[in-house]
Amino acid sequence: MGHSAGLLYRARSDGCLIAAGELRATYEDRHRFTPAAGHVNPIAAIGRILISEGHEVIGLSGNAFRKRFEDIGARFHLLPASANPDFQNIASFVPELNSLPDGTPRLVRSRIILGRAFIDTIPLQHDALQQILRDVHVDVIIGDNGFLGVLPMLLKPGAKRTPIVLCGTSILIWKRPDGAPNFAGLPPATNEAQRKAYAAIARERDKRTTYVQCEFFAS
Repeated sequence: MGHSAGLLYRARSDGCLIAAGELRATYEDRHRFTPAAGHVNPIAAIGRILISEGHEVIGLSGNAFRKRFEDIGARFHLLPASANPDFQNIASFVPELNSLPDGTPRLVRSRIILGRAFIDTIPLQHDALQQILRDVHVDVIIGDNGFLGVLPMLLKPGAKRTPIVLCGTSILIWKRPDGAPNFAGLPPATNEAQRKAYAAIARERDKRTTYVQCEFFAS
């Protein structure tokens, strides 16, 4: 689990690109995480191609991937420490794990960690992105699909923000044929009753998502 990285791109001398590639990690025993580069490498490869064609690229990510971006010739901006957690010490930014009772299902632990690693870091990633955009003219932001710091920008009309391109570095996220919401951990529906139940869950999910969007625009 983790945060992402981004590329800011400037076309030749007229603009700049932010490359956002996610810092992924694999879950192991004792709440330890091992940084993996599956989300970052494809984004860095795009940055390398753009630099070879004379464009300017800025990488935005955690410290684990500083060298990856600097080696391709990109400028590097580090995400703030609070959005750049230590995955070798997961309890340092998810302290409530220590108070969970023995036998707590792994799925419950994972949901807590996901909330801290992905949801709570959205404002921090977004603020870091906005700081770069205030200092540099950027033509387009390129990120992997786990760089959630761009979500507040995507809620705004396209004409009022920097163009954003997100690259899929994971499974194809598409509507399930049985109507269940993605990532809910629900098995395939085998009968009409299950399909109706999944549809109700999906409607509730959409309702809550719409509420969050309304709150964002109201603020």
